[in-house]
Amino acid sequence: MVITRTPFHINFLDGGSDIPEFYRQHGGAVLSASIDKYMFLSMCPNFFQDGYSLKYTETEYCKNIDEIHHPATKEIFKHYKIKDVNFTAISDIPIENGMKCSSIFTVGLINLCNAYNRTHITQEEIANQACKFKMNILNKKIGKQNQYSSTFGGLNYFSFNKDDTVTIKRLHIATDIFKTMQENLVLFYSGKKIEANTTRDVDTNFKNQTAVNVVKLMTALANKLQNELMHGNGDALGEIMKEEWRLKKEILTSPVDPEIAALHEKGLYSGAVGGKHIELGDRVYLLFYVKKQNHTRFRKAFKDMHEMPFRIDRKGTTLIYPERDRI
Repeated sequence: MVITRTPFHINFLDGGSDIPEFYRQHGGAVLSASIDKYMFLSMCPNFFQDGYSLKYTETEYCKNIDEIHHPATKEIFKHYKIKDVNFTAISDIPIENGMKCSSIFTVGLINLCNAYNRTHITQEEIANQACKFKMNILNKKIGKQNQYSSTFGGLNYFSFNKDDTVTIKRLHIATDIFKTMQENLVLFYSGKKIEANTTRDVDTNFKNQTAVNVVKLMTALANKLQNELMHGNGDALGEIMKEEWRLKKEILTSPVDPEIAALHEKGLYSGAVGGKHIELGDRVYLLFYVKKQNHTRFRKAFKDMHEMPFRIDRKGTTLIYPERDRI
């Protein structure tokens, strides 16, 4: 049996600069962190019968690979010539439909298949292959940030270059600044499933000059934030998150869900410096940056919501059984 663990992640600054139509013309950048909430994938030979036993949010029993309904599993199994296995996926956080084509699932499965085949692969190769599967084979109109953010541990600044390469910069910031920043980040589970009008429908029609200009500004904010953090200003995260969300609303193709928008405003009114809506799995979460002196007042205002404590994961996608040196 082999088991992989892949972290969910938070994109502090995104907006579309990781999409090929943008970065091939202008270059792009995001700043993100993987967190200690995980998806676990396991695989072993199918003991009693030929074929595939697959368990995730659905269950499949298939005699041959072409019968597999799950699109990412079918294509990745084909590529790595995986045959006759028992496969299981579970997650630390609520998830129903998000496993079907999610980036975290794709990253973890590529890592899993290479481990099962006893093939060594670097994290950069995992992220690159995940992008190719999602964008070229599964034909998803997405960018690269989620694949890279799910692969690499820690706090990272990703630059998306015009030649399609990605530069990964791990941010090593002072221990006390890092600790304070983590303590001031507060994450709430909204319970809402991701819909077109909650967080995601950003205008990526880069023939629209307004969209191009806004995403350029968001790319500059990512660069500004990594400089501020490297120079010891952890509180800059809250202010820049606030500015990022203001800019992002300018290129949303649908209005923000009114309930989510109201919670966002409530957070700012209750003492948060900045906040944003993020997607984990197939649900919407609210992330706020709250300075220590406002923690009590802020949490009292949100006492009826489920807070999800977290820390930044430092390893990224990893093989947890057996250990790498035993395969």
